[in-house]
Amino acid sequence: MSAASIGIVAASLILLGIFQLALMNLNAWISQVEQQCEVNVYLKNDVSGTNLNRIQSELAGIPDVSAVTFFSKEERVKRTKETTYAGQEYMLEDLEKDNIVRDSYILTVTQIASTSQVASLAARVPGVDEVVNRQDLVDKIQAVSNVVRQVGLWLMLLLVLIAMFIIANTIRIGLISRSGEVDIMRFVGASNSYIRGPFMIEGIFLGILGAMLACGLTFAGYFLLLRSATTVFPGMEQPLLLSLEQIWPTLATTFLGIGIGIGFIGSGISIRKHLKV
Repeated sequence: MSAASIGIVAASLILLGIFQLALMNLNAWISQVEQQCEVNVYLKNDVSGTNLNRIQSELAGIPDVSAVTFFSKEERVKRTKETTYAGQEYMLEDLEKDNIVRDSYILTVTQIASTSQVASLAARVPGVDEVVNRQDLVDKIQAVSNVVRQVGLWLMLLLVLIAMFIIANTIRIGLISRSGEVDIMRFVGASNSYIRGPFMIEGIFLGILGAMLACGLTFAGYFLLLRSATTVFPGMEQPLLLSLEQIWPTLATTFLGIGIGIGFIGSGISIRKHLKV
C-alpha cells in the first residue's frame, strides 16, 4: 500500500508536470512573439522589379510601421540553412533546386496592439499574397494554452483525489495493524496530537517520496526532450524549449508542495474517521 501510495502520487505529479511544462513553454512563446511585434507579408510569385519598390513604399507608409525588411526566397532558404538546419543543410537541397518559398517583407510594428490593423492594411496592397499577423499567432497560442490548462486541471484533480484516497487507506491499514498500541496509548492518557503525529508524518513522508520520484522522472524526460529538440533543430536563433535551469525551481517547488499537501490531507482524513480523535 505504501508503494501504491508513492506511485499514484508520482503519477499525479508527473501528469501535472507535463501540463505545467506545456503551459510554461507556451507562455514563453507568447512573450517571444509579443516582443518581436512583427507582421510577415508574403508576395505573389510573379512580383519583381519596380513592383517590389512600389510594394515596399506602400508598406512603409502604413501607420505604426517602423521598419520594412525585404527577404528574397533565396535569402530565406539560406537563412534557414544557417540557423534552423545548421549542420543538416542536405535536408534543404531539394528546396534549393525547386524553390517554392515566396519573397517576403517583415514589418516591424511599434506596438503589438497595432499588428491587427497593420496586417489588414498590408493585405490590401496589390501584389501581396498572404499576411501572417503575430497577434493572430498569439491568440492561437493562448487558445491552446487555455485548453491545456483546463484539461490538465481536471485530470490532475482526479489523480490527486485518487492519491489522497490511497494514502488514507494506507494510513487506515496502519491504524488497524497497530490498534493495540493505540488503545494502550489512549488508556495511559496520551494526547490526541501524540497519537496522531506518527501517522501524519507517515502520510507526509509518502507524499514527499512520491514528489521526489515524480521530479526525477519528469526532469529526465524533459532532458531527453530538450536533447531531441536540439538534435532536430541545432541552430535555431530562439530556443525551442525552456532550459532545465528555467523550469526546475518552479516545478520542484510545485511538486514538493502538492506532495506534502496530498500526504497531509489523506492521512488527516483517515485518522479523523477511524480514530475519532
